[in-house]
Amino acid sequence: MQDQGTNLLCTGSIISSKYIITAAHCMRDVDYSKLEIVMGASNLTNPKNPERGVIKRRISGYQLHDKNNKDGADYDIAIVEVVEEIPFEVHTVYVAKH
Repeated sequence: MQDQGTNLLCTGSIISSKYIITAAHCMRDVDYSKLEIVMGASNLTNPKNPERGVIKRRISGYQLHDKNNKDGADYDIAIVEVVEEIPFEVHTVYVAKH
């Protein structure tokens, strides 16, 4: 997740074609309309991100865990919803060779 410049704010994990899980402290007190999700980039310092396969999505909303509070790390979870679905392609990735 980055702001409209090139400042990386937080990371997250894609959990479905519309949702990403991240830390609640990343979303607290921010104007999410000024953020975007960037996927597939290895160099966020280049504002044009010419890398092939980079996907960007605007955020349509988010939900913090009900038990999250500003004073602690417990329940530091947020679900972020993106405006447009994230495409999924089936790829086989070999982590280790036998």
